[in-house]
Amino acid sequence: MTEIITNNTLDTDSRKIRSDHENPPTTPIAGIDDAALAGSARASKLIGSDVYKGDATIGQIKDVLVELDHATSTAFILSLGGFLGIGRKLVAVPVNQIKVGSEGRIMTDLTEAQLANAPAFDFGAVDQHFPEDATIRAVSHTG
Repeated sequence: MTEIITNNTLDTDSRKIRSDHENPPTTPIAGIDDAALAGSARASKLIGSDVYKGDATIGQIKDVLVELDHATSTAFILSLGGFLGIGRKLVAVPVNQIKVGSEGRIMTDLTEAQLANAPAFDFGAVDQHFPEDATIRAVSHTG
């Protein structure tokens, strides 16, 4: 059962009840400044990108994990090795271990050995807390 709660107010002119959904707040949001935009990238553009250590490709970004309470990226899921998806290993690499180099390449200082020895990542470990058929619902708190 879904419960929808709204704050209703009485419109004294027309004597009808109107919902906050019909009359949303008009205060504009701050948006994002140019400096933040210049240092940002869309996750959809990163997924599928190769990751380099020096001139060597050591993996490919398969996904990005987001911490839901604060909506911040926590890790990149890298695919290592394998051929046509066979024999590949997935690992979670903290976002602070990945950077964009001067040539626009996605880089890491981690070695192939460090990544090979990292624990294998299993999407099921995340999905058990957030099932595939679940949806994220944004809630706005106004005072």
